[in-house]
Order: sequence, then C-alpha cells, then structure tokens
Amino acid sequence: LKSTDARSGDADLSQWFTPFWVAEELVNDALRGLGQVHVAEPSCGTGAFLTAIPKNCPAFGVDIDPSVVPAAIANSGREVLV
Repeated sequence: LKSTDARSGDADLSQWFTPFWVAEELVNDALRGLGQVHVAEPSCGTGAFLTAIPKNCPAFGVDIDPSVVPAAIANSGREVLV
C-alpha cells in the first residue's frame, strides 16, 4: 500500500483509514507551538498520522493488523509494532 492508496480498511477490525492530507492538517494543528514532543500512534493503519508527524518528533505506531504494518513503515519510515 502506498500513501495514495484509497483502501478503506477492514470493517471487522473497525478499520477506517484517514486520508493522508487530513492527517497532515490535524497534526499541524495539534502540534503547533508544542515544540518537540514524543508521539505514540495506537492505531496507525497505513501510517497517515505517523507520516504527518514532523521528523524531529520521536514517534512510533502500533496496529492490530499485521497486514498494514509494512505500508505504515514504508510510508512513515518509523517503527511500527503489532
């Protein structure tokens, strides 16, 4: 999966993937003025939020679905746990 993938997720796992552009807007708004923060993304999916977090902020993701972990790592370049 790539960041442009429109995959909707698995309804049985309650997966609903956030579009990358939405994650970027939300992260920019949420982190504005906070400086360097540490971030844990507990339901990272394909990594939209992990990708949007500034590279100077340490972050990692977690997901229950091992099939999306490779996409999250490829998209964000960050550690992702299952």
